[in-house]
Amino acid sequence: MVMIIDICYLWNESWIRKYDRGATYYAYFLIVFTVLLYAFIFGLTIAMYMWFKGCGSSTLAITINLVLVIITGLLPFTGINPGSSIFTSSAVGSYTTYFTYAGLSNIPDTCNPVGESQMGPIVFLLTGLFLVVVSLLYVTFGDSEQSSGNLKVAPNTDLAKGVLDNRGESGDLDMESSRQKQKYQELPLKKAGANESHSNDTSIHEAQGADEEHAGGRISDYTRSNGYIYFHLIMLASALYVAMLLTNWGTHSANGETFSFKKNAESMWFMVSTAWITNGLYIWTLLAPVLFPDRNFS
Repeated sequence: MVMIIDICYLWNESWIRKYDRGATYYAYFLIVFTVLLYAFIFGLTIAMYMWFKGCGSSTLAITINLVLVIITGLLPFTGINPGSSIFTSSAVGSYTTYFTYAGLSNIPDTCNPVGESQMGPIVFLLTGLFLVVVSLLYVTFGDSEQSSGNLKVAPNTDLAKGVLDNRGESGDLDMESSRQKQKYQELPLKKAGANESHSNDTSIHEAQGADEEHAGGRISDYTRSNGYIYFHLIMLASALYVAMLLTNWGTHSANGETFSFKKNAESMWFMVSTAWITNGLYIWTLLAPVLFPDRNFS
């Protein structure tokens, strides 16, 4: 959810940046894509009202998502956040509306027309795999200059700035280690060649400085290791998510020699609530700079 929201921000900022550099046709791209995305949102919403009419709490789920999408679409017009954009809102809204539709398709009821379709699970699988691939490419190869700066996955590591972007780090660490060893080796020589009291003071200060730099290196190593931990945790979560996609979010049912996955209400509510939380996180990115003006969100 966090990566999808940040990708939507990056998409908008990339096209605006190109427009500012003289490619004026990107303004038309922004307008056309915004219209198309909102047409997709409202078209799919109307279709869901028709398809899932009378299916449990489907009407409530669709309405809540629609209200949240409308709120996210209106907030940029208020001007409370200069970094907000109706295009970003339309992209996030399209994702949450699709996820609501995918969740409702798992309603274990005869009134679910999507559940009877053979193409539905294939479309959901391909779309889900596409989103996973985009998100993992974003985490793995994200450049430090391309992060929107709106969201950070971890307190010590901005995964949007590329945990694997360690160009030149190993060489720098080796050079730093050599410099630290050289300083420690030079301390006794300086102490022997200078005045005793002055040399003692100088040696103490230099030793303290070397210790501080050495400690700083350890903290840097800890932060970098922390980044790799978060990266592998995301990879693990992605593997579990792909497993859910391959089983179409169903619960297994083993009966003799047959083994199948059945639709269930739990997966439906999980996906629908995920869409709500995504909308909530996006609204938070718009309101947080206003609610906490003392913090730096740039």
